[in-house]
Amino acid sequence: MNAALRTTDTYFARLLATVQHNGFLLRTINRREWTEELTLAAVRSEGRALRFIPEPSQAVVRAAVEQDGDALQYVVEQTDEICTAACRQWLGALHHIADDDMRERVIEGLIEAGVLATHPFNKATDAPAYAA
Repeated sequence: MNAALRTTDTYFARLLATVQHNGFLLRTINRREWTEELTLAAVRSEGRALRFIPEPSQAVVRAAVEQDGDALQYVVEQTDEICTAACRQWLGALHHIADDDMRERVIEGLIEAGVLATHPFNKATDAPAYAA
């Protein structure tokens, strides 16, 4: 392997290690150097780094909302599957679902899957005061 390729591989490995440590550091890297692998690593480290990615793939979006449901606020093309994944990670992501009908479908799906049955607020005694 020639020296230029080794240098490129080392450079990319360092970029990858950087975003794996802190996904928000993706914004400091030149966009021409972004790859699918790099953006995936960034959102797996910090889901809300999705906000810096102008046209993320479905894999990047899914990884982002699975890491942090709050990343749903940066998803332009919301689907039932993506919204459900976000809400499984953080139930508060429900308020980021733009379409009311989709929100209802997601809630019904979470109920059917038993996700809400294990939620800490499923008992009135555990619910915050504003939920009463």
